[in-house]
Amino acid sequence: MKTISIMESHTSEAIQNFARKNYEIYVEHYRSRKLEPMPLKEFLKNYIS
Repeated sequence: MKTISIMESHTSEAIQNFARKNYEIYVEHYRSRKLEPMPLKEFLKNYIS
């Protein structure tokens, strides 16, 4: 059981890191077009089920 919980938390952390990198790209893209990007919390909802 410990292995599963460790893997789940590691996977969750990896997904959050991936989402944050994507958010940075998203923000750059929107700001370059003078648009207002959505807040990080809203963006992360797309990655959290």
